[in-house]
Amino acid sequence: MAAYNHQAGTNPDLVEGTTPSSATEGFSHIWPGTHLALTASDIAEVRFYCHTSNHNRVINFSTKNDWVRTMILNGQMNSNTASHWNSGTTKLKGHTGFLPDTTTSTNTGSIESNIAFKDGNSHQFAFNPGSSRWQCDDNWDTSAATSHQIWIKLAR
Repeated sequence: MAAYNHQAGTNPDLVEGTTPSSATEGFSHIWPGTHLALTASDIAEVRFYCHTSNHNRVINFSTKNDWVRTMILNGQMNSNTASHWNSGTTKLKGHTGFLPDTTTSTNTGSIESNIAFKDGNSHQFAFNPGSSRWQCDDNWDTSAATSHQIWIKLAR
């Protein structure tokens, strides 16, 4: 439940606790557990999307992974492993990125202050202004514009 339309050459703070006003123009996030009192069983799947002005690749996939559905409740990536990302995902229309399939390593802590998944230092998924990291299937480059989105599909 995040939409960050990051403008090139900027590094603004993230806006937590505000529902994104738009998938493409928004700049905020909420966590389903923290802000909406949802549980992992309320979430059927989680979608990750990003693109950058650095290249033409797009990350667009969803996952029903139990660990990801639990992590997205509050954004805490405790016990994060590559296997949560490099298998069991569904690539959605327009997906051309290397990630998540090439994921070989991850970070722990908060998703908004660490790299969620990466394949070494070549391709990373991060929206972390604290480290000036706005990465979408590439490496550290704050000069690029990026759009990062995370959405949930509710269970029925």
